[in-house]
Amino acid sequence: DIVVPGVQQVDRSPNSTEIRYFKLAEGVEAEGFANAFKKIGLDVSTKYIPGYESPQKLRPRHYELWISPGWK
Repeated sequence: DIVVPGVQQVDRSPNSTEIRYFKLAEGVEAEGFANAFKKIGLDVSTKYIPGYESPQKLRPRHYELWISPGWK
């Protein structure tokens, strides 16, 4: 199941669109998501965010899509 808890607009964004992942073991799945975007012509990279390996900090398979200005 995919859960989208909400969309948030923030004042600062990365220079390129990213799928952020928080557990090293989930990097392969994050790359798969990025590749799916690339197949439809959208440039997306992945970025590991350390400090969340503990299951108490984030639920498993938590990913965030950060969209850069002018995303294409």
